Amino acid sequence: MKILIISIIVSVIPLFFLFVLVSSLHSKLAKLQNRCREAREQFMAATDLEKAAARQAWSQVVNDYNRARSSGLARVIGAALGFREAEPPPAGTSPGE
Repeated sequence: MKILIISIIVSVIPLFFLFVLVSSLHSKLAKLQNRCREAREQFMAATDLEKAAARQAWSQVVNDYNRARSSGLARVIGAALGFREAEPPPAGTSPGE
């Protein structure tokens, strides 16, 4: 009986830490993904004069998200949870895009 209890405890503890890891990665990626959406919306709503700054902010957020998504274990967990690579903002050179 003691061996059964010990084996259950030994099995549950790593699963708990795996759950904590997956939860924290999911939370981090979800927050960054929401920041990407917000930056995209701000870019779309920006006036011609604000487009360059909005594009730069969007680009930075996308780079942060993609870097976090592609690092280490986050690559596997992110793919399993459906986090795809974010698209960078369109390159534009003219003020009237």
